[in-house]
Amino acid sequence: MDSLYWTVRWNTYSDWIKELSSLHKEELVAISFNEVINKFISNYADFKQDESDKKWHWKRIPYIWWYWRPTDFYNKNISIWDSGSFIWIMENNKWDYPERYLTETECEPVLEIIWKAKLESEKWWSLGDIERNTLSELDKLWDLFQTFNI
Repeated sequence: MDSLYWTVRWNTYSDWIKELSSLHKEELVAISFNEVINKFISNYADFKQDESDKKWHWKRIPYIWWYWRPTDFYNKNISIWDSGSFIWIMENNKWDYPERYLTETECEPVLEIIWKAKLESEKWWSLGDIERNTLSELDKLWDLFQTFNI
C-alpha cells in the first residue's frame, strides 16, 4: 500500500504539486483515507507503559509484530492470522504463516469501530472523556477479531 509520502515525493514544491495533481481522484481518496486511519491507529495500537491492563500482549489493537504497519483499509485488504491464541491483523507475513484477507462483509464492522473511535478522539468539547471513549471503542476490535476464522 502506497502512502502519499512515497507516491508523491519530489525535491521542489512545484514538482510535488505537479505530481500530486496528476493522480486520479480515486488514488487520492484511497491514499488520504488510509493515511488518516493508519495514523490514528498507530497512535493507539499499543498500551502505554503505565497502563496496568496489558492483557492482549501489550496490544490495544490486535496486530502482530513490533509496530503498526500500514494497512489498506480503503480497499478492505485486511490480512489476518491465527496464532493459536488470538486472531491478529498481519501486514508483514514474511514467514508464510497461514493467513487470509477479511471479506468485504467482515471489514465493515472493523471499519465502523475504527471510525467511531476516531470520531470519539476528536470530541474536543468533551476533553475529560476523549481518551476513555476512544479506547473503549478500540477495545471492541479484540472481541470482533476473535470471531473470524482463518
